[in-house]
Amino acid sequence: MDVERTINRIICGYQYITFKGIIYKLANPSTEIKVAADNLYDQIYEDNLFSGFLLKEDIDSLLISTELITETFSEDLNVTEKRLEESKIKLYQNFSLKKERERYRRQIKQLSDIINKAYNTKHSLDFLTLEHFCTNIKNEYIISHTLTQDNTYIFKNYPNINYNFFNNITQLIAQNVIPVDEYKQIARGDSWRKIYTPDNNNIFSCSASEYTEEQKALLSISRMYDKVYSHPECPSEQIIEDDDALDGWMLYQQKENKKKNDQKGVSNKLANADEVFVMTNPLQDKEHFEEVISLNSPAAKKRIDLRTTGLKKGESINDTYLPDTQAEIKQQLKELNQKTKKGL
Repeated sequence: MDVERTINRIICGYQYITFKGIIYKLANPSTEIKVAADNLYDQIYEDNLFSGFLLKEDIDSLLISTELITETFSEDLNVTEKRLEESKIKLYQNFSLKKERERYRRQIKQLSDIINKAYNTKHSLDFLTLEHFCTNIKNEYIISHTLTQDNTYIFKNYPNINYNFFNNITQLIAQNVIPVDEYKQIARGDSWRKIYTPDNNNIFSCSASEYTEEQKALLSISRMYDKVYSHPECPSEQIIEDDDALDGWMLYQQKENKKKNDQKGVSNKLANADEVFVMTNPLQDKEHFEEVISLNSPAAKKRIDLRTTGLKKGESINDTYLPDTQAEIKQQLKELNQKTKKGL
């Protein structure tokens, strides 16, 4: 990737597409064009609502009936995504250990491939939907009103255009999209950081409402890195430069913040409670069960262990006979005797 060239492209707000030796200029659509495209989408949707198109809401049923996905697809995908998050957290936590680091990299690659394949399958029949049809027309309208050659709109007679030529151009535009990892590389790099600062709101020569999608994407990712660098527990530069490890760091911070907030919430509600107990089923929701247990202090966890050690499944015991309760009763009796003696 030519970083300087990509930065210049993002800042200027234009793309240049070359087809058969001719250079075409793709401008950012104005708000007026976007509104007109949205209205066209709505009109096409209403006109074709009863014309035999599938709706997006029908796709899952079709995928299941054709056995492209199972009925538990969404749940299975959710589990896999959680496993991917855990692997990224483990990568961050074990980043300094080469063997462990490579182990979790392999896991992340395998899980990412599974997830990408699942999403490709899930959206494999989207082209049959009315929403997809309307979106294509909306995008065609936008391109026809933003693509020029020598300041002349080459598809000004849309929809009466040469669609073979149009499709060739749109394929080149699709291939010219900047991947997320390149945005991240730019946002971390010196070339961009010499131009961008968190307080500089005048990088682009337009108002925020007129930013291109590329400009908004780069600013969003740059601000994400700003938050990372300014964090009191900012990770090492090696982790920041590693997308998966940085994802792991951010996921770890989210979990820690959630745990602190949960502990704070429980503390406010149960200020005088010795231990924290919340109704949960450890067999069905192990993660929730472990989260609840983690809210207890080390001393409280020790008391819980003493209370449950030796008990069989489904068995309970009267609080009066628990070791910690017995100790508390003895202490209270001792204090009462001392007060009585003083009174005498």
